[in-house]
Amino acid sequence: MRIYIPFIIVILFIIIQVIRSIKVIKNGEIGVVERFGKVITTKQPGITFVSPLTLSRIRIMSINEQVIPASETAYSSDKIRITYKIETIYKVFDPLKAKFSTKQLNYTVKYLSAMLFKKIIVSNTYDNLKSNHDFLISEFMRDLGNCLSEMSCELISFEVKDITRIGQYAESLDQFKSVNTSKSSKNNGYEPTDDNPIKF
Repeated sequence: MRIYIPFIIVILFIIIQVIRSIKVIKNGEIGVVERFGKVITTKQPGITFVSPLTLSRIRIMSINEQVIPASETAYSSDKIRITYKIETIYKVFDPLKAKFSTKQLNYTVKYLSAMLFKKIIVSNTYDNLKSNHDFLISEFMRDLGNCLSEMSCELISFEVKDITRIGQYAESLDQFKSVNTSKSSKNNGYEPTDDNPIKF
């Protein structure tokens, strides 16, 4: 029995390598076969096999538009909390030059768009975000577009989908201040203790 154990291990290893070498390329995708970072060939949609003995790897790239949602919470420079949702649509214009797979690109684009938009919020006051909204968005799209072009991608569109829309934040802040003011007036001249706490 001990004689067969190494043989079984070898067989299992071969089966695993064969399974890992089989890739399914869906419609709207292209398989880019690389060896040591150099493009060797491309594969069309269907089932393809890349032999592990050739030291090649296949990178699955989508040629369709990718819709990437992201959400983030940030504080403007005047300490107003802003929770927002954004949506970025991009497309790979040269799959052969793209250095990452579509899955890796989607993660990178999601991170980039969220961080670049957060940078705009933390660098501006709420009033400036409100008054210069179109200009700041255009600056953001320019920066994001430049980053994507370096990855052989093209920015198709960008949309801000706030959980609480920008026009509502000033109103919410006024409500917050009025609530705090009413609480302060209610508790005016009142010193809370452990036995006699403030009631909200």
